[in-house]
Amino acid sequence: MEPSFRNCTYTCMGPPMAASVGQRLETLYHIIQYKLGQVLHDWHASDASAYMILSPWKDVFPAANWERLMVNHIVLKLRLVLQEFEVNPSNQNLDQFNWVMMWANAIPVHHMVHLLEFGFFNKWHQVLYHWLCNKPDYNEVWNWYMGWKNLFPVELLANERIRVLMSTGLDMMNSAVDGNEVLQPSTTENVSYLRATERKQAEAMQQAGTSTSILDLSFKETIQAFASEQGIPLMPRVGKFHNGYQVYDFGAVGIYMFSSKRLLYAQAKDGIWSAVSLTQLMDMNRTVRRWR
Repeated sequence: MEPSFRNCTYTCMGPPMAASVGQRLETLYHIIQYKLGQVLHDWHASDASAYMILSPWKDVFPAANWERLMVNHIVLKLRLVLQEFEVNPSNQNLDQFNWVMMWANAIPVHHMVHLLEFGFFNKWHQVLYHWLCNKPDYNEVWNWYMGWKNLFPVELLANERIRVLMSTGLDMMNSAVDGNEVLQPSTTENVSYLRATERKQAEAMQQAGTSTSILDLSFKETIQAFASEQGIPLMPRVGKFHNGYQVYDFGAVGIYMFSSKRLLYAQAKDGIWSAVSLTQLMDMNRTVRRWR
């Protein structure tokens, strides 16, 4: 008989029952993980019984063991589900999204955030961008935005990266309502991150008793703060300019800043300059360093 959640017995009993067995749980972890891995091999994310059986074990397993179980067997399957998921404002099917979000409290938050950033938000931002470029009903767009926001648990909405990704959409909407050009999501992300950085700086100054009226971080200063946060040197290239803008080395990548539009440009290996997001800039730096 193929292993499944319907026919598993000892392996799938809850922690209290397992604890009643006269052995220390520590000696059973590797056995339990192996058995669960067998059961999960053919599991599909639409089967909610896996969550009901596994979630009670979260506080029983050591954190590292639990994370390994989630990454090796659950996150991989949820990633496949999100690859098939479509964001469609006119006819939205939420089944696949709900299968993923069911695990939000079980999967370590940094893995959940990464899963959503690259499996959901990239599609969500693109759909919103194209929608806003076609003169939509802004009340309808706002209701759509709030509808999605309400689908996220409070714990995820409190995450800084999720807030930036949600704010990217909000910044695009505000630009459209104000009659300004709606920027591609990759460049809008920079503005959202920088605003979040400015807000954190302001809160820190308030807590320190410093007046926020003197806080006026320039675009350059916020990029410097980001570079410092990532542990990457940001140095000007002496005497080097592009289109009249000072060129800097962000690690191994040449960049310049279009401060009035709060845009960041980076030079690719072929010498071409293009607007990039902070995420893209980090990827470029890793790629260049790997090939040097």
